[in-house]
Amino acid sequence: MPIPVTCPLCGVKYQVPERLKGKNIKCKECEELISVGGASAGGALPPRRNSSKGGKASRPSQA
Repeated sequence: MPIPVTCPLCGVKYQVPERLKGKNIKCKECEELISVGGASAGGALPPRRNSSKGGKASRPSQA
């Protein structure tokens, strides 16, 4: 029985084979990685965020 998964980034829905349970697939639309869960939809990865690793955002200096 196929497992329903939804891309957390763009919302495209897929039906994937049970053999992919516990693996990651790539969305064909936006290329986001999607975690294939079991019966619950809570197995999906949260959307990626574009953040710097420095922690604080740089601000332009005021002269």
